[in-house]
Amino acid sequence: MVSNNILKIFALLICLFFSGEVLAEVSAFVDRTQVSEVDTIKLVLTAKQRSAEPDLSSLSKDFDVLSQSTSSRVSFVNGKMDSTYEWNIILSPKRLGKLIIPAIGFDKEMTDSIEITVKQVEVDSAVSKDIFIEARVESKNPYVQSQLVYTIKLYHAVELQEGGLSLPKIGEAIVERLGDDSSYITTIKGRRYRVTERRYAIFPQQSGELTIPAVVFDGQVLDNSKAQSSFDPFFGRRFQSTRPVRVRSKEIVLTILPKPKSAKGKWWLPAKKLSLTEQWSPKPPQFRVGEPVTRTIILSAEGLSDAQLPDLVVADTKDFKLYPDQAKKETTTKKNTIVSRKVQKVALVPTRVGDVVIPEMHVHWWDTKNNKAMEAIIPARNINVLPALAVAQSADASKTTSNSANNASNNAANNAISDANSIMKNSVLNDSPEGAEKSDINNNENVSITPLNGILPADRFGYWFTLFFFVLWIITLVLWYSYARRVAYRDVAINNGDPAALNFMSRSTSNKKRMYAISHAKKQIKSASLSNDAKAVREQVIKWAHLVWPDNKISNLGSVIALLKQDAIRNCLVGLDRVLYASNANHNVDWHGEVFWCEFSSVDIAEVDTKQAQKQPLKTLYSGS
Repeated sequence: MVSNNILKIFALLICLFFSGEVLAEVSAFVDRTQVSEVDTIKLVLTAKQRSAEPDLSSLSKDFDVLSQSTSSRVSFVNGKMDSTYEWNIILSPKRLGKLIIPAIGFDKEMTDSIEITVKQVEVDSAVSKDIFIEARVESKNPYVQSQLVYTIKLYHAVELQEGGLSLPKIGEAIVERLGDDSSYITTIKGRRYRVTERRYAIFPQQSGELTIPAVVFDGQVLDNSKAQSSFDPFFGRRFQSTRPVRVRSKEIVLTILPKPKSAKGKWWLPAKKLSLTEQWSPKPPQFRVGEPVTRTIILSAEGLSDAQLPDLVVADTKDFKLYPDQAKKETTTKKNTIVSRKVQKVALVPTRVGDVVIPEMHVHWWDTKNNKAMEAIIPARNINVLPALAVAQSADASKTTSNSANNASNNAANNAISDANSIMKNSVLNDSPEGAEKSDINNNENVSITPLNGILPADRFGYWFTLFFFVLWIITLVLWYSYARRVAYRDVAINNGDPAALNFMSRSTSNKKRMYAISHAKKQIKSASLSNDAKAVREQVIKWAHLVWPDNKISNLGSVIALLKQDAIRNCLVGLDRVLYASNANHNVDWHGEVFWCEFSSVDIAEVDTKQAQKQPLKTLYSGS
């Protein structure tokens, strides 16, 4: 009996020991269970051992994972070490209603599921006024393959530390960006908002229903729920706390209309405007048999890409031989509309004399503004083809005239030479001694004398004229090369931050040179920002500051911040500084260059009092930057 009781007690102790270990193995909890559609949820997972990573794939059904981090802590209780591993995961709900955070698996262990209630943002809530996205299209019922302008506007009344907009992904459409983003200030119900506007051209490829999904903005905003500032011992200064935020636009559902039955032509060209023109070279053209004349045909359309433009085929005729060049295509953006052009050059060579007709050209297209079929036409052209020039006859006549002139010249020269020979012969006969043999003198008659025109000096004017312009060309080439080297050295020196070059450009008596250097430096900042290269942005900002404030000693971003008065720009630079020098920062992931450039592009150096800044310089934020 006693032995049975001992066994039962021993078994109970073993069960209690292992059950306690299992209960304390893994757990999950959230910071709140009721949120709005623009709020985020912090999910914390804990485990006693890190034998396996948690499986987060089940979260993707109802939530977006914005970020996650891992930490661990060790404690000693009664001389026993206790270690705990923690995963911090930031979630954003995908829809309204009751959502379930499912059980998360750790190898063989599972956490409990958690229910989350997601409510719609109230109209008058402060959160809805802080940041939101507006998306719209210019037409709800566009034609298939026509241009549809999709506009996205991001409104924010709070300071954005970083963030980015997602790209619209539409399966049955071609999407092209329209120009660069624009930024401006607007007021809604007495509150000022900064607006970032972006446009896309969408070309639906199928008729029927088309859904443009929601565009998402992920970013960091100042957290007003916490203290206004906190002290950072690493930087030795105070900065404001931030919190992640995600907002979405609304989905847009469109009905894409098919090609109308009244549309004509082989090609379907739905456009806002279309024109067909021609040019001739020479101008005005003169047509002769066998001589080519170049005809340039230009097709221009608004609301179509260059890939949609048809081939420009010139009708073949027995009166001409046609030699077309390869067509040239180009696409540009004009007033938020894609403008495309196709240029076709054709050489026309007439084959017969007389009156000839060049056939008309026409292109059928659909006017999307007035919703009707249209036709662009180059009318037929009646021309008179002249006979070919008698080039051979003209050449023979010229040759005959030239030969006659040469013969006359040669005869005159030969007569002069004969007279000279006679004079020389008589002189020799009169001056020779008596008894001299006449055979020697007679032999002189057979001596050939060089014509006078062979020993006359040649005309040197053409030679010296050519030599003068050759020397002038050499001098021009040397001067151009010297100038190009100076310009190249200047640009390379500015790009590399050469202090001598920067000081020269900033102190230049020519304001045009100084503004060129500042503008060039600002373009470098834009390029680095759009490439999302935080380190390069810092270097370019310091170079830019050297040009703007040449009398100040600028060695880091802290010096630049001290010289700026605009709070928005200062906060941008502070955020950049934090990302670059925080111990756990990742330069290309935790920082968004597009948002930085949106703020920095509005910098106004005219508001800065440079003299006052020189009197009270700011102590450097850190050493070795």
